[in-house]
Amino acid sequence: MIVVLDANVLIHDTAFKKDVWAQLAEAITGGTIKVVVPTYVVDEVIAHYSRLRRESITSISATSRKLSPTAKALLDPVFRQINTEIEDFTGSYSARIRSLGFTVVGVPAVEHDELVHRAIERIRPFNGSGSGYRDALHWFAMLELMDEDPDEDFVFVSDDLSAFQKEGSKNDLNLEIHPELQEDVNGRLSDGSFMWLRKVDDLAIPGYFTGEPFEPSIDETEFSRFLLETLPDWTFEDLGLEVADLDVEFADSASLNAVMSADVLSVEGRRVTLTRKDEFRLVASIRAKFDVYWLDEATETMMNDRVSHDFRIRATITGRDSLEELDSLDDVSPIEQPRRADALLNLRDMVEVIQHINKTRAAESQSVVQGIVDIFSQVAALNQKAEKTDDVAFG
Repeated sequence: MIVVLDANVLIHDTAFKKDVWAQLAEAITGGTIKVVVPTYVVDEVIAHYSRLRRESITSISATSRKLSPTAKALLDPVFRQINTEIEDFTGSYSARIRSLGFTVVGVPAVEHDELVHRAIERIRPFNGSGSGYRDALHWFAMLELMDEDPDEDFVFVSDDLSAFQKEGSKNDLNLEIHPELQEDVNGRLSDGSFMWLRKVDDLAIPGYFTGEPFEPSIDETEFSRFLLETLPDWTFEDLGLEVADLDVEFADSASLNAVMSADVLSVEGRRVTLTRKDEFRLVASIRAKFDVYWLDEATETMMNDRVSHDFRIRATITGRDSLEELDSLDDVSPIEQPRRADALLNLRDMVEVIQHINKTRAAESQSVVQGIVDIFSQVAALNQKAEKTDDVAFG
């Protein structure tokens, strides 16, 4: 989704105090949304901020004419502070916009003749008096983005009713874009969509889910097939595995060689707000082959081997349940499972224990025997815990 912001949306919260800005920044980081601000909108917000504060200086100065020179002198620090705030805001606002992850774009490449024609003919966003140059630039900036990505979902956020609203529609109760502007949109989008909002607070931000989790209509075998196709593109590090997980002595590094099987154990879907996409969260059992590498210190040569390893993962897949389509594997993390202790001592260990008991005094022997019993009890408890863990359906 691409959201295009007008200056009248930004000027009321120049410090970005509302929660919606942090939510937008989070959605941008998650890759579910792109927020676009034209560069002249940034300039307009800065100009508006500066103008309001300079007007306050003018107003205070006019009021202070009747004050004594001593009282007027007390206002000088106030004026300096206001000018400092103007300078700081002018120098930092553009950087603040970008720090939220917003994309600042330049002036659209619309022909000047096109703008003159629309102004003369009073075609929206120009109003009945022919004014609306900045609104037209803003509108064509969005149309340009639509030309670049006609399959995307667009949200245009502007509180300028005189420029964009259809006559007869009643503000937020029946908000409709003007037919002349809708005609601009109709010829540009193929699989995408368009929406006009007055306030950014009214935006249902993608990445925030709507409705309850649901059981996908997509068969689990399709999820398995998709994992088999996409997991090989992930590196050993991307999968979140560690070399120690492969139980290969002396191994220093490893790489994924092949995914042999992917069995889905559980899966649920969530509808992503204001998009036609769904997010599927699943747990799967994976069997894969890994190439492991280590340095043979004796010969100073790099050695390698290939091993199989079974592990479980949590994965996030984006797609469309209604179309039974899976688009991308977005996240993978391993499910840590308890390591099993070896329940049986090998023969050599047992012989050593018996020999040790025979060499000790009776009291000491009793203590050693009790110690062995304790060790076996702990081992049995660990194995029982591991077996129970294996039987649990991870969710």
